[in-house]
Amino acid sequence: MHKLAHPEGEVATARAAATCNTIMVMSFGSTCTIEEVASSCNAARFFQLNIFKRRDLSALVVRRAERNRFKAIVLTVDTPRLGRREADIRNKFNLASRSANGPPIGKRIVAGRIIKESYGSAKQQQTFTIEVLWSKGEKPLPPLHPLFIKGRNLYRFNTMRQIGRPIIYGLAVKGECGVRRVIEMLRDELELTMALSGCPSVNDITRGHVITERDRTRSML
Repeated sequence: MHKLAHPEGEVATARAAATCNTIMVMSFGSTCTIEEVASSCNAARFFQLNIFKRRDLSALVVRRAERNRFKAIVLTVDTPRLGRREADIRNKFNLASRSANGPPIGKRIVAGRIIKESYGSAKQQQTFTIEVLWSKGEKPLPPLHPLFIKGRNLYRFNTMRQIGRPIIYGLAVKGECGVRRVIEMLRDELELTMALSGCPSVNDITRGHVITERDRTRSML
């Protein structure tokens, strides 16, 4: 959907990610083709894929991603049906069919997972996954994909996680340069917060470094 923000869309985002030495996860709903993004720069890329009722379509997409040297498939399995997004209904939001000729899937499945805050957005209310994982004592935390605006938010969530909407904002303001600036700002803010907290590495950030609203409430009891 990046062309909603800038004419170059995901191609500009891919180039910025490559310059910043980070990984772009290209969405199946991308407004650029797999081939366009793959040929835009030489960098590691992942591809996000939903499960289709027609499994042959999923297999076709995977093969396209493989041919274009995507390194991993990020399989989305948590949103089989979208909630009623009233804001989109009021705004008459509509996105034309994606420009890619088909869909992609990957050669190797890696033992990993990414947790995205799509459940809360589907319901238009938010229960942060991080609180659920912390309450269960899960460690280490898997990659998360909530809305990050500040580098200190990245610190709170225990590492350089996925960045979603801020990338779109930067893309809308200044294209590839805007995306690159957003990544640099978040990285700089994260490093500063780590330095002020005495954490030389993201591996040194623990649950004990973070105080949540729930912690404050408990301390007053």
